[in-house]
Amino acid sequence: MILSALLIFAQWPQIMAFQMGDADDNLRMVQIMDWLAGQSWFDVTQYRINPPDGGPMHWSRLVDVPVGTLIVLLQPVFGPTVASQIAAAVIPLVTLGFVLLLTARITDRLFGHPAALLAAAAVLAIVPLVNQLLPMRIDHHGWQIVLFLTCLWALTDRARPKRAAIILGIAAAAWLEISVEGLPFVILFLGLFALRWLLLRPGDENGRFEQQFPLALVSTAAASFLLYVATEGLRFQSNYCDALSPFHLASLAVIAAIIYPASFTALNRSPGARLMICAVAGAAGIAMVLLIAPQCAGDAFSNLDPLVRDYWFDRTPEGLPLWRIGTVRWVQIGAAIAVGLAGFVYLFRMNESVPGRDKLVLLLLFLGSAIVGVYVSRVSVYVLCLANILVAPMVWHIFRVSDQRDGLASRMGLKMIGAMMLAPTLVAPMAYVALASPPDADSGASAAEAKARFEKAVRCNALPSIQALGALGNARIMAGLDVSPSILHHTKLSVVATGHHRNQYAMKDVILTFTEPPEKAAKIMARRDIEYLVTCDGSPELAYYKLRAPDGFWAKAGAGEAFDWLEPLPMIGPYNVWRIKKSEMLNDR
Repeated sequence: MILSALLIFAQWPQIMAFQMGDADDNLRMVQIMDWLAGQSWFDVTQYRINPPDGGPMHWSRLVDVPVGTLIVLLQPVFGPTVASQIAAAVIPLVTLGFVLLLTARITDRLFGHPAALLAAAAVLAIVPLVNQLLPMRIDHHGWQIVLFLTCLWALTDRARPKRAAIILGIAAAAWLEISVEGLPFVILFLGLFALRWLLLRPGDENGRFEQQFPLALVSTAAASFLLYVATEGLRFQSNYCDALSPFHLASLAVIAAIIYPASFTALNRSPGARLMICAVAGAAGIAMVLLIAPQCAGDAFSNLDPLVRDYWFDRTPEGLPLWRIGTVRWVQIGAAIAVGLAGFVYLFRMNESVPGRDKLVLLLLFLGSAIVGVYVSRVSVYVLCLANILVAPMVWHIFRVSDQRDGLASRMGLKMIGAMMLAPTLVAPMAYVALASPPDADSGASAAEAKARFEKAVRCNALPSIQALGALGNARIMAGLDVSPSILHHTKLSVVATGHHRNQYAMKDVILTFTEPPEKAAKIMARRDIEYLVTCDGSPELAYYKLRAPDGFWAKAGAGEAFDWLEPLPMIGPYNVWRIKKSEMLNDR
């Protein structure tokens, strides 16, 4: 309750202004409101994107349910707008509650109550994690964190192996349904269950773990099938690389169908035989992928248009490797990983409450999560959650040792070291900035320019500015990718594209409009029956287009060059608006 109150206080202006966390949160609210307004549960197409065909989305309906349910419950009392504001503020705090509970339960199971309290309290200091759990962040990333911790809770549950297997399977399936980017972690968790199974000796723990891994596989395959049918219906003809699809279901089913029956035979009696079973099942699963959807055997974005990759994907920090998104972020994540490794040193050398095999399992999970997080910065949050749990017992030990010191300076010094180890994602970036070279005059001027650009960008995304565009009615507009989700959320306008890759050909048209010569931009807008061009001087996206294409349409229009087919209209807040004239040039398609 304390952490929730702090976050509500910090986000109060955004809550009152109904300003969502980012573009994905805005579009998620649009998807929810369309569903509540009558759009089919099985149809997540956004029809005000890329009209008249609509923009296909890959987002699961599962994440819509908590927010939509709360809106329906509150709407009779507060009305639709306020009910949506409350739901957008409350649901992220519900996910925070699950994160705190699971963090405490896992740490308590492994290391005891004091460490559990420290780990739970330190959640607020994990900056990348809290950024996903702030009020108004209703996208699926918070629920993915919950499901990672649920899988970890199941992995550490030695009291009831079968229950743990079933819970892991359900959580893994829900994770895959919400976002297929969880697939590497599902493979990692199932692989660790498999490792336990391979290391079992006859009579180990009375055979309680002999069926855990096979049961986890069956649970994952069955739950994935049920969730797919529940959200997609009986549509098994299409395979998508970026979402749970029939080829995933087929691969999981084949693997489970081989391993589960074999676990009841004499083959289950030796590690070598189990390894052979796993090898055969793995080969069969890979064969199913290559047979049904060979295009999905590699990068899910391998078919992305080169122009869209260049201008959009490679500029989206959350999807890039850590080494491509700046030193401060590297320092932040690297410090947390280093502290987590220190926690492992303490765990292996001084903590005897955790069995040796479980220490190995945790180490492999930590290393695997760190490797995936380094390659995709967005998912580095999972290794931070695990590092927090592993550091807590070491910090508790430091606190106890400090209490035995005689001098005040020594006691306080050790406590400060312990506290900093609980908050590496806060302390490390601050230390890096403080120790970096002092700014010179040029960097000071650059900072002032950056501040001015930021203030302009804030004006472009401010709710009153977006709402004012509603004066254009239900028109089709050409606008940047980044601001279009907010426009969809707070107006009735239709846009060409947002930054969501399934609609990549419409995204390409937006990029080409702003970067190609004016005559080509005119033809694109004519082909799409665009009524208004809407831009904002503070848009970083449009500034990038101007930088990359100095002879392109936006570089010229933004500099004030006039065109016969563009009629300037009065500004709407910080937005420049042009009406598209239906001239002969525009109709020459």
